[in-house]
Amino acid sequence: MSAPETGLLNGTSRQPRIALTINGIQVTEIISASVHQNNFYAADHFSILVAVSSTTLLWAQADSVNVNLRIAQDQGSTRSVITGVADEVSMDLAAGTVTVKGRDYTAQFIETKTAEKFQNLTSSQVISTIAARHGLNSQVAATTTPTGKYYDTDHAFVTNEVSEWTLMTYLAGREGYDIYFNGNTLYFQPAANPSTATPFDIFLSTTGTLPISNVQRLSLHRNLTLARDVIVKVISWNHELKVPITATQHAKKTKGGQTSASPPTTYIFRETGLTQSQAEEFAQTKLNELVLHERRIEFDIPGDLTLTPRSLIRLSGTGTDFDQIYFAAQVILTCTLSKGFSMRVMAKNASPHTVVYT
Repeated sequence: MSAPETGLLNGTSRQPRIALTINGIQVTEIISASVHQNNFYAADHFSILVAVSSTTLLWAQADSVNVNLRIAQDQGSTRSVITGVADEVSMDLAAGTVTVKGRDYTAQFIETKTAEKFQNLTSSQVISTIAARHGLNSQVAATTTPTGKYYDTDHAFVTNEVSEWTLMTYLAGREGYDIYFNGNTLYFQPAANPSTATPFDIFLSTTGTLPISNVQRLSLHRNLTLARDVIVKVISWNHELKVPITATQHAKKTKGGQTSASPPTTYIFRETGLTQSQAEEFAQTKLNELVLHERRIEFDIPGDLTLTPRSLIRLSGTGTDFDQIYFAAQVILTCTLSKGFSMRVMAKNASPHTVVYT
């Protein structure tokens, strides 16, 4: 379902102010900037286009390029939307432009390998320690379980060298925490609670001759494979006990007391070194992740810095089962001289059916 342009909120963008510094030098020759923020345990990334000048020629030749991009919507104060390092600098001398592409500081953890597992530290202590080694700030909610208990039997994880980011996201997953950068600060904290968080509201009204909405474009998507019952089966081998381990979790979906007549969709995961309880926990985690991909919405709005990949979004007015709460997954911010400040948002959730886990 896509809402037509006519009748939607007038004005597709804001007139922002952009503040850009590269290697500590303020850059004023900005033509456009795009920032992709996500909620996938992955790096945010950016692409910035500036005009060639004596200043840009200086940092374009540097071996290390640090970027800080700040945006103000309308007349408000600027807020950091990404701070990180450039991966590529491209100069188009005929057009007189320089393009800078890169990632937030997550890149430093992705590119640093470690065999250290910090088994006597808690997850929060591990995150703080690694962030400090890179000279980065951190806001960490304390945890209590020594990390060694999480991978006592995880043979593959303990013996393999991994990136620091793999280790950090592994611990975030075990704790049920979110981990991400905002500016040069690393956040490690419990994921948002849908029952207490305030959602960002979007609506669609079709009561008149033309649809009216507070977004420019609204598209709704449903994965019919995940609309069926979903079964997750985990197969593992316990190295300590020398026995095979299997665990199965089943999401049975009902609506109005009626169950789905379609055959269930089954997913099989093979993991190394799990105990029975760990396999059951892993199966439940994967099942929860899968059902969240059944419904997806996408929409465009004028730039609004209160909306982030960690926001909850409430859709209303369609008169369908799409009217519900969604979890933001990706936010793309775009600023240009000609079009101002706009955003594209993608969010997901399961259907508002009764789901029974067995």
